[in-house]
Amino acid sequence: MSLEPTDPSDLSNHPDLADRGWQAEATRQALRDHRRDGGPRGRKPKSRREPGAPRGMRVKVLSALLAAGVAGLSIYLYSRDHQNEVGIAGLQPQASIDVARPFANTPADAWSDGAAGIVAPAAEPVGAYTAEQVAAAYEHTRTALVTAYLDRDVIEKHDFEKYVRLMSPGSQAALRDEAKDPRKTAVIVARIDQQYPLLPVDPKVNGKMWAEVDQESGALAVHTNYVVAYAFAIPDPGDAHDPMEIVAVSRSEVAYLHYLGDKWEPADQGMVAGDGSGYNYSISCAAMARGELAPAYAEPARFSDGDRDRSGKSYFDPNTPMPQDSNC
Repeated sequence: MSLEPTDPSDLSNHPDLADRGWQAEATRQALRDHRRDGGPRGRKPKSRREPGAPRGMRVKVLSALLAAGVAGLSIYLYSRDHQNEVGIAGLQPQASIDVARPFANTPADAWSDGAAGIVAPAAEPVGAYTAEQVAAAYEHTRTALVTAYLDRDVIEKHDFEKYVRLMSPGSQAALRDEAKDPRKTAVIVARIDQQYPLLPVDPKVNGKMWAEVDQESGALAVHTNYVVAYAFAIPDPGDAHDPMEIVAVSRSEVAYLHYLGDKWEPADQGMVAGDGSGYNYSISCAAMARGELAPAYAEPARFSDGDRDRSGKSYFDPNTPMPQDSNC
């Protein structure tokens, strides 16, 4: 028997490279490096000091779409960061649907309605930024979130321009270019599949925001972490046997960077959508592959009575760590 000589420089079969956790961290680091080096996301401002460039928000849909080992409801993942896990009340199995109260029997039922669920904390000084500057940044960020996730013109009619106009002048052209592929902006702006309209009720919202100084640029960063539950119309409510067939859940963690003061070029002063991550739960995978949100009943074959994920309560919790895999 002859053995092929081993090339010590060939790492293609190294066991560490097959480790899924290592792969996920390597992907995140590559994305961070790509943004830091000024990838195709767009322009860097002409800052009066370095480093000081708004980092373009690059959303990368996980191309592998690995099976998560989670049966039933569909989970679609975007890359980014983590937080701590806190348990919450579970779903009620086989609960009936009431289109007048579509969130009943889901963890979202007790959440605030619409914009009332997006509340900024009391503003305090952050680094060199005054409490007044922080308060203004919170309000600007809140306006962006309400526009991005709740404004019917934006999410249902796909008027992305209403969101773009809230950003700094120098970042708007790159945002418009990204929006040509809705998958690239799905973590910052919700886009409802127009084949599946929402019910005439406010989405339910749960989450938080907080401020700190961005270590790379020195800008004031407002971090946001929100879960939004959307209720979809269904032609015949009798065809659905569980509220999660018409309720889709979308979570996004996005950092909004505020470039304040004359140390920045005028075109770069203002707000920029920075790093972000997110997932969508109880959805149509086909729609999300286009960057759009549609309910689980749009793909009934994926949602059978014997194959529901009753651990799905964690996907309603903004404090749960971001999952690493997708089952779309």
